[in-house]
Amino acid sequence: RIPSPAIRFPLEGANLEATIAAEKAAIAKAEQAFEQNPDDIAAILIEPIQGEGGDNHFRPEFLRELRRLADEREALLIFDEVQTGLGLTGKWWAYQHWNVVPDIICFAKKMQVGGIFAGKRIDEVEKNVFATPSRINSTWGASLVDMVRCTHILEIVVNENLVENAAVRGAELLAGLERIQARFAGTVENARGRGLMCAIDVPTHAPTSNPPAIPVTYVPARNTVMLSIALAWAEVLEARDIFVGVNAVDYSGYPDCRPAYLEAFEQMANLATKAGVEGQRLTLHAPLIALSKAEIIRRGIDLGVDYSQTVTCYQADDTGRACGRCEACQLRRAGFQLAGIADPTRYVDGQGENPAVST
Repeated sequence: RIPSPAIRFPLEGANLEATIAAEKAAIAKAEQAFEQNPDDIAAILIEPIQGEGGDNHFRPEFLRELRRLADEREALLIFDEVQTGLGLTGKWWAYQHWNVVPDIICFAKKMQVGGIFAGKRIDEVEKNVFATPSRINSTWGASLVDMVRCTHILEIVVNENLVENAAVRGAELLAGLERIQARFAGTVENARGRGLMCAIDVPTHAPTSNPPAIPVTYVPARNTVMLSIALAWAEVLEARDIFVGVNAVDYSGYPDCRPAYLEAFEQMANLATKAGVEGQRLTLHAPLIALSKAEIIRRGIDLGVDYSQTVTCYQADDTGRACGRCEACQLRRAGFQLAGIADPTRYVDGQGENPAVST
């Protein structure tokens, strides 16, 4: 894996400079990988717009560098267009926006079949997977029925001009997101999109309010879901104790971290399970609930925890470096500072291993 040089929008000024620097670092990492493994890398695989990775967009210059690198190193360039393909970005395939042609394109989902198609470069290998039967297979491999269904899907996309419509509607969607961003500056940022593949970023830090508001990082019913899974597994294992790691900072803001919630969940657990009804009481433990972050850090040091091997960031990069900006990073930094212990965390801004500050 190499770092992802995703664009921060608007792509100008400091954002442009940072993106270009990130691209150079990513290509350098790729070059290094080829140098260290000259015979072991068959292909460069990338989503032309990352989906699950965070709706990350790339400059065409970066994709062209990957094309150059693949050609020079005799590797295939593969674009995973499972999400971006079939019109979502306003063109049949996202690569058509930049005219950077890959050697192989992966498709699935929207076509109701999964597979790949390839260009002529693959014919450089005489007995490639298209020439030799059974060299490649797929759990989504197409049957005759799948092919007929896919044909009808493609006909609908063409006849109803869905690709063109995605481009027009996508432009409207992005313009709307940019208006929202302008209206809520500082809360909504990084509006971006190609066709209907649009996204915005929202803050990962808690707002300042009095009394304290529920943090923006609250996930609806998260602990209820997680504790329910733990409860089910505990009953299967005939365990009688469940532990949850909420602490004083958590229960000051998150409703599903507060003592009243934990007491109510324990009561529910003993009413809703066979074990509880039959008198084999289940107990929910929250040993950290009265401890601050600093106290937890000190307790961990006493137990021999190597905090350099841990990360709590909401958006750590591909190498595990913490962003240093989100609420989790801010609380972690403050915890080490208040504990008087050097912070071993690797941060993107290079401020890891901060000297201890006595308080």
